[in-house]
Amino acid sequence: MSTKSKTNIQRITELTNKWYIYVNLDHHKTKDCIWYIETAYKYGEPPKYIACHYGYILSDWQSPECDTLEDAEQWLINKLERELEQAKIHIQEIIALDRNEEAEWMDPANRAPEILKELMK
Repeated sequence: MSTKSKTNIQRITELTNKWYIYVNLDHHKTKDCIWYIETAYKYGEPPKYIACHYGYILSDWQSPECDTLEDAEQWLINKLERELEQAKIHIQEIIALDRNEEAEWMDPANRAPEILKELMK
């Protein structure tokens, strides 16, 4: 495993932990917390790598086929970073609604500031 891949794995682990913290704000299924990098072997050619997510919260997502594992890892990192930026905006909206009955549908709305703080790290 290359040094870059080890660094990517550390970053992916950090980001998936933050994603898990975020999805715990709401009802979710296990598959919402699992991200994949699949290896596709086809037609006797070198393998291709595809970053994937098969969740309910984000729906299904796949990166383009990548020639290297490191490229697929980078796709996954970029996807998680984008989604976590959106999550921060969503949590800020929850905090703004906290004094409104609309926030009551989300059971742990009172934890939103704490979760936002974790995502900002």
